[in-house]
Amino acid sequence: MARRLLGSVLMIFSFTLALTVVQLRTVAEAYSTGSLGLNLYSVPERLFLDWANRGLITVGMLLLPTFLFLASYMSTWARAQSTAATSGSPANQRSGKMRNPRTRWKVISLVTSAGIAMLAFLLTPPRDPSFEQIREGLERIVALNAASPQARFAMGLALEDRGSLSEALMSYQMALHLNPQMVAAWFNQGNIHFRQGSYAEAARCYREVIHWYPGHTSARNNLGDALLAQKLYEQAAEAYEEALGIDEGHAITHKNLGETLLHLQRRCEALAHLQRSTELDQGLSGDRRLQARITALQEECGESRGIDAATYPVKR
Repeated sequence: MARRLLGSVLMIFSFTLALTVVQLRTVAEAYSTGSLGLNLYSVPERLFLDWANRGLITVGMLLLPTFLFLASYMSTWARAQSTAATSGSPANQRSGKMRNPRTRWKVISLVTSAGIAMLAFLLTPPRDPSFEQIREGLERIVALNAASPQARFAMGLALEDRGSLSEALMSYQMALHLNPQMVAAWFNQGNIHFRQGSYAEAARCYREVIHWYPGHTSARNNLGDALLAQKLYEQAAEAYEEALGIDEGHAITHKNLGETLLHLQRRCEALAHLQRSTELDQGLSGDRRLQARITALQEECGESRGIDAATYPVKR
């Protein structure tokens, strides 16, 4: 009975595992196709998943319960017949008593081993996929969705996160070739150019972001950074001011604008923005160099009158 019980448990576990895997893959494909416009599987694979899904549900609802019921019934009937046949024989009873302890330990060992193996499988935490596995999966998605800019963009994100900037840049360029209005690809491409020291190219990418999405505060701030790196102080200050016109509460933009105004010798204007940056960001308020600069400007300009809220409205 223990062996039959163990066999039934293993059968149910295997069936449940197979059904779960098929269901997860089916749901992932449906979500990816409906929400992202990406196919995760080829047409034959999708047909196989559909067939497996329907087949496993049919087995689980009809055939598996029927099989387990018949197995239990036949086991009970066979045991009753065996007991009736051997109950009257003293020799068989003695033999059964001799074999019983050994058989019992075999069954206990089998059940324990199977239980430990199942628990180890269920309790072992899954390992994070390696970058090679992630890349292989993304390359498969790109191959299945050759005309999808989202697939190229996803590949670029993974490569950028890995530090493969040149390859990520190529992926973003391919995505933009498919969809020139893809703001995120322009923005990430600008960030890579900035990290590589190509400030003019970075500024061009940020301007494309602003062209398609004028309210992109981070693009305007980063444009200011790219212009500041090229020592184009007037243009950088203008970019920072436009960013603050969208969101006055951007602390780093206030700091960057203050630094730029110092280059333009507009020192007392710079003081107001440097002070405002420390008010908005506690981390900046602990910057000793920034605090020393503010103190020196206060001695030179007196107390700042602050920033006119009407000049930089708070983003709603």
